[in-house]
Amino acid sequence: MVYVLTSILTGYVFGCIQPSYFIGKWKKRNIKDVGSKNAGASNVTMTFGWKYGSLVALIDILKPVLSVMTITFLFNGTLQGDFEHFIYYLNGVFVILGHNFPFFMNFKGGKGTASIIGLFLIIDWQFGLLGLFLFIVFTIFTSYIVIGAMALYTFFIISTYLLDFGALALLSAAFLTLLAVLMHRENFSRIIKGEEKKLKDAFQKNREMTG
Repeated sequence: MVYVLTSILTGYVFGCIQPSYFIGKWKKRNIKDVGSKNAGASNVTMTFGWKYGSLVALIDILKPVLSVMTITFLFNGTLQGDFEHFIYYLNGVFVILGHNFPFFMNFKGGKGTASIIGLFLIIDWQFGLLGLFLFIVFTIFTSYIVIGAMALYTFFIISTYLLDFGALALLSAAFLTLLAVLMHRENFSRIIKGEEKKLKDAFQKNREMTG
């Protein structure tokens, strides 16, 4: 029980680190009131430019990496087998829950795409890099970040199964994927209506801001 509670608490605390929120405060704009109203790297890129968006993405990717490294240090090799894998996945789940539902933002944060990349990389860097590649490819070819994210989550489940980390880890991956679908339901609705902003819109925004 100590392992579970420590993993949950550590993950949520790391997840609540919100660079998009603090950049918005610095710019005197509430990130939840502009653009897509999402406290994530894509909205920061659309609103403030790619430099700020890249910084937010990097920090959001590092959150699960540093969180898993923290509990690995705290538990000091006392975990083994499928339970060890489950604890890492559980920690990642709560990093993303903290990112999506930070207590100091009235539980309205981001959608977790950058953080799932970080979790993927720290769990297995080879599969993680392949997942990141698929995310980039699907995003570029469809011009929709949400499609790239869905490809990433789908491969995350497949990889968890192939790595044979156990049923609890697989259920954790499935939970994160279902959560991602629910968090992006408005994006899917906008795609159907032809209202979703495309990747090229971010580059156009950046050219206008730097031109």
